[in-house]
Amino acid sequence: MDQMLPRLTTPGEALLIQQNTMLFQENCVRSQNGQVLYAAWKNEVEENNNLNILTKTLQTQMQEMRSDIANFTGDNEQQPTHDSANTNYFTDEEELAKETGWTLYSK
Repeated sequence: MDQMLPRLTTPGEALLIQQNTMLFQENCVRSQNGQVLYAAWKNEVEENNNLNILTKTLQTQMQEMRSDIANFTGDNEQQPTHDSANTNYFTDEEELAKETGWTLYSK
């Protein structure tokens, strides 16, 4: 009559079971190729985390620099950007011909 019923685990026991499972997976015996790939994967994960931290730091610094520039100019407006559509270039063809003519006929 005494059947073994599964005992409910507490949150602490569940956490310990999860940690034990993770430790077992990390320490299980791997083939040589598997070990190399695992080590490379761990290095890539760490490098990715470092790059994410660096990116966030740089974004914060850029925002601070934009704020400093806005405060330095005395206003908080964005600086006007140069619109290439409004830029008109002019070349004096006669002057250009005089300047480049010697290269064509100097031989």
